[in-house]
Amino acid sequence: MSNVPSHVPSDLVYPYDFLTDDRNRTDVWGFVKSAFERPDIFYSPDLGGFWVVTKHELIREVFNDHEVFSSRAAAIPYLGDVPDLIPPGIDPPEHRPYRRLLMQTMFAPSALKGIDADARAIARQLRDGFVAAGECEFIADFAAQLPVMVFLKMMGMPADRRGEFMNWIHCFFQGGSMEVMSQARLDLHAYLEEWLDDLESRPPDGTGHSFRALLGREIDGRPLSRAEQTSIAQTLFFAGLDTVTSFMGHVMYFLACNPGHQAALRDDPAIMQKAMEEFFRRFGITNLGRKVTRDVDFHGVHFKAGDRVLVSTQISSLDPDKWDDAEAVDFARDTRDHLAFGAGPHVCIGNSIARIEMRAMLEELLPHLPNFRLKPGATVRTFPGVVVGIESLPLVWDR
Repeated sequence: MSNVPSHVPSDLVYPYDFLTDDRNRTDVWGFVKSAFERPDIFYSPDLGGFWVVTKHELIREVFNDHEVFSSRAAAIPYLGDVPDLIPPGIDPPEHRPYRRLLMQTMFAPSALKGIDADARAIARQLRDGFVAAGECEFIADFAAQLPVMVFLKMMGMPADRRGEFMNWIHCFFQGGSMEVMSQARLDLHAYLEEWLDDLESRPPDGTGHSFRALLGREIDGRPLSRAEQTSIAQTLFFAGLDTVTSFMGHVMYFLACNPGHQAALRDDPAIMQKAMEEFFRRFGITNLGRKVTRDVDFHGVHFKAGDRVLVSTQISSLDPDKWDDAEAVDFARDTRDHLAFGAGPHVCIGNSIARIEMRAMLEELLPHLPNFRLKPGATVRTFPGVVVGIESLPLVWDR
């Protein structure tokens, strides 16, 4: 209770430790559902103290209102004097030129044109490495590798350092301590600076063309600084890899336990698009922070400048007032309002690539892993954090 400020009413204080509570490893969705047993907005004294917003529409409102709910220095728990990543760690209007630059280069339709073919080729390559065995450890053998391999191809980075990149991701998202997480970020930053020096010193060779296009553009009439280039590259690295890996793990875990849904996707490929959006809706996996910029009354609760607010897509995905039978996966559901990729000025800029990679996974694996299921005796545990993923997922199928 020492982390409860004086302006927080005692009847709004409830624990919600989304990082270290053991339920996040053994019953993560049960932990998330516990938020709905409390007021629509409550205060958790954990992790330095923060507000929790539990209603889908209120979460959307926080995402959309950058003037009151800032992304600057908004991490929960507070990470200290760490530079904010560009562009997710800055707000409009400074944020807009960077986002526009990314949309015109790395995420332009012309740049994405080859990503689908690359993702499918990589998915087939990984699949062929284990399909004949009749079993795999899905996270290590597929989900942790596909996004990294696509990313390295986009960036023009050496594929032989894939294992090192995957270790940085593991340490940053699952390191278990602020020291391990901070060291992973420092190691990546040092590598990126060295890589950018090398990239600029050699002529284009046809690799990493989308990131090279970004480097050649200007912001407000000036070239990007090296610090800006490094920050953007770091954002792309952390934001686009572990999230997709985690989505893939949750979806394959669900399908392994629900053969009827497997069969529906195999029997009617035309439902794939709606099924994917329902998966994104159901398996919200991010716990993001915002910092209150000024004293404000928010739906009857008084926030003070400097307060932190948890905006959780996990919580929005299970809001019973928004979704009928929210825990169920229903491929016929209208999912247009889901918040899997956030909302407002910071909506995930890489959502198109996430969709490409998810579709490649489902369409390249489902026909070749008949009746896949959990390996007998397997125990599946999740890891908590900013992104909630699955530690390991042993699967078997009919050979």
